Amino acid sequence: MRAMKLTEGPLPDDLDAPLQQHPAFARALEACGQTVRSFRPGKDGAAQVICRRASAFVSRGPILDSDDRQDALVALRRALPQFALITNAETACGFAETGHLQIMTPAHVAQLDLRGSTADRRGRLKQKWRNRLVAAESDAIKTRVEPFDPAKHRWLLDLDAAQQRQRGYRAWPGSVTVAFAHKNPGDAQVFTATLKGQPIAAILILRHGPRATYHIGHTTPLGRLHNAHTLLIWQAIEWLAAQAHTLFDLGIIDTETTPGLARFKLGTGAAAKELGGTWLHSPLTAWLSTAASTRSKIPMRGPAPYQRRQKS
Repeated sequence: MRAMKLTEGPLPDDLDAPLQQHPAFARALEACGQTVRSFRPGKDGAAQVICRRASAFVSRGPILDSDDRQDALVALRRALPQFALITNAETACGFAETGHLQIMTPAHVAQLDLRGSTADRRGRLKQKWRNRLVAAESDAIKTRVEPFDPAKHRWLLDLDAAQQRQRGYRAWPGSVTVAFAHKNPGDAQVFTATLKGQPIAAILILRHGPRATYHIGHTTPLGRLHNAHTLLIWQAIEWLAAQAHTLFDLGIIDTETTPGLARFKLGTGAAAKELGGTWLHSPLTAWLSTAASTRSKIPMRGPAPYQRRQKS
């Protein structure tokens, strides 16, 4: 592997990358007191690293060119003084060859291509999804889209926090969402559905460069009855396409634990993308990798191959 020089500094706002690797996300984290270092490995690479005292964390990255992936991974590790580097990778390529140990299998996300016309996007909808959308469109539901306001939309953050506690998982704290909206004006948008003046569903979308990401949402029993969430997702799709966004990330899909939610996301016409798993690099994993490589190069000794004796 050849030596690679990393350029450290802010990444461009037009970067085509997952939310966690976009500078909009870094600005939100830094506003909450986190330390984020940003690198440009290679010509078009990008790596945002959340740094703590003993460990560093890369989420949904790094974004690397296939030709120099291993060189970039080695250079990135050398640039970080932390004892351990944990990478929730966008792709698994190059990690095993550079001393990383996989500690979690890959997840899948649903990604929707927003390019083309409204007819193209509607044509990619699955039949049941389209039927629910038609029903919602013919209903008396009213919708609106507006920038996220921490005071006006606090109820949505509170409901999301309550849902996390109820279902036993952890996501962003509300403070990071508020910081994202503050540091990236206009890039946090709330779509709300009302019936007879009462909110029955809402979703929060985060914009970052040419992409956008579904962040949080809530639907009441009445909203589910009227397919309000389906209508809001469709309106978000069309709104984002009109704003020249090209990709809509709908988040993790898990067909085993939440099959209904997975079907809903894929019903939009989104494609399932496999990520790269979670990898750990430390002095120990590097040593184990070197030892394993050395053993594989030692010729194996054993009994001579069996040969049938010829009769004289």
